[in-house]
Amino acid sequence: MIQWSVKKAFATVLTFLGIGTLTSCYGMAPNYARVEGTVTSSEDNAPVRGITVRAVDSNGVELDQTTTLEGGMYYLNTRSLGSKVKVVFEDLDGEENGSFKRQSKEIGLVDLDTELNVELENADDEE
Repeated sequence: MIQWSVKKAFATVLTFLGIGTLTSCYGMAPNYARVEGTVTSSEDNAPVRGITVRAVDSNGVELDQTTTLEGGMYYLNTRSLGSKVKVVFEDLDGEENGSFKRQSKEIGLVDLDTELNVELENADDEE
């Protein structure tokens, strides 16, 4: 005789239905998408630390903000899987690295992890 606990029976039903987690029973799981990458200088391709990076949705709402780490790396989390976001790169202090031009890129978040590497131009470069 097979003994089933309520928890095991519930998990089996969820698996059979293709749901898999309790979170899904209460509605759609959040559509988290991560954007990550490296920020470098266009002048010498060196990583740039201390750049403010923001993800902004199509309504102008900021989804996440971070600052580049050693090696120019950054990580943003959004709830925008399946949509487009603008990723904005700004050198707000301009002291640590010199000064870089503000730059933004619009990307579609079609995967859970999206890589976006950016080369920033020096603010004093002629256009």
